[in-house]
Amino acid sequence: MKFFRSLFILSGIVCLSVSCKKNEALHQLNDLFEYKAIAEDTTIRLVGTTGNRIFPTQNPFISSSNYNAYGFATILAMDSSRLLMAVSRYVKLTDWGSADIVMKESADNGKNWGEEVVIQKNVGVIQTVAPTLIKLTDSKLGLFFLVKHSSKSCDVYMKTSEDKGKVWTEPVKINKIEGYNTMNNDRILKIGNRLLVPIAYTSDVSKYMGKMGVFCYISDDLGKNWSVSSTLGANVPLMEPGIVRIGNTSELLMVMRSTAGKIVISRSYDMGSNWTAPVLTNLVSPESPSTICAVKNSQKLVLIWNNYSPPSGKPSYTNRCPLTVAFSNDKGRTWEGSYNVEWIKNADYAYPVFFQNNNKTYLIYNVAGHGTQTIFTKMLDIGE
Repeated sequence: MKFFRSLFILSGIVCLSVSCKKNEALHQLNDLFEYKAIAEDTTIRLVGTTGNRIFPTQNPFISSSNYNAYGFATILAMDSSRLLMAVSRYVKLTDWGSADIVMKESADNGKNWGEEVVIQKNVGVIQTVAPTLIKLTDSKLGLFFLVKHSSKSCDVYMKTSEDKGKVWTEPVKINKIEGYNTMNNDRILKIGNRLLVPIAYTSDVSKYMGKMGVFCYISDDLGKNWSVSSTLGANVPLMEPGIVRIGNTSELLMVMRSTAGKIVISRSYDMGSNWTAPVLTNLVSPESPSTICAVKNSQKLVLIWNNYSPPSGKPSYTNRCPLTVAFSNDKGRTWEGSYNVEWIKNADYAYPVFFQNNNKTYLIYNVAGHGTQTIFTKMLDIGE
């Protein structure tokens, strides 16, 4: 009888321990984010008609028998003709499979690419992914990436190179908050000495993806020290944020993926330290990321996203087609001049990068063929 009583008490202690850990994780999220009902602004919309356009194409990274997925690209101009492109390289296409980061170099502004080299081996229990290449100074490059260990642990790391990407320092973890930190490829914004790393966060993505919120890690000394911006939460999960500076002002605009069937935005008027409450736009989208950028030397913005609303009205991870480009001259309130660069529904097109160099403009993005379990990296020359 004493044995069963002891077993019952022990079981109660274990259950209480598990419950306490669960409550602790929820308390952490509730302390970090304010989960208010999201407001909607239908005036933020696409106007005009959308046609289809074809551009010169190349595939800098294609799948192979050893690696069935190359994607989530980042690209950096070293000068008017030399480019570096890095991607996540997967043995098998899954968010929970082994991956590292490889890079190729072009000496002719993207016409031809050299051999791939590993610039960051997998140092995670699961994978090392989501690269961003950035010029910190004229002589120093930065590489930011994610290291994933579990559904409860995903960290942001950075390292630097002072010989144009040939040799890199040991990586250093930058995230101030432990848990599941995620960022997309090619997302980091540099303004002077300020670096902004847009993050979607939850304590455990397998249990609390629906409570995912957003903030930025901020450094004002090019990555030596880090702080955290104000946070964004809502009654829908906020995911995969991207940010852009509007002209030479202190105003920033953030776009976020959600499960609400439309793009969510927020604004900052102090270079990213504080953000306004998230707003649901009238820009339809499945559950997929969008990319927002600025046209050089102007206040014109560019949005690249999957301009599609599934017939059921319920967003999903698939249906990432068409891939649409549109422009805004009023700080992202109305979007016009749109066209599709992909529209044939035999693949998903996602995680786009908008890149300008030497009076040329490129789009780089993932192509995941339906039924193939592969991803390759596609690059379009969309002109000057």
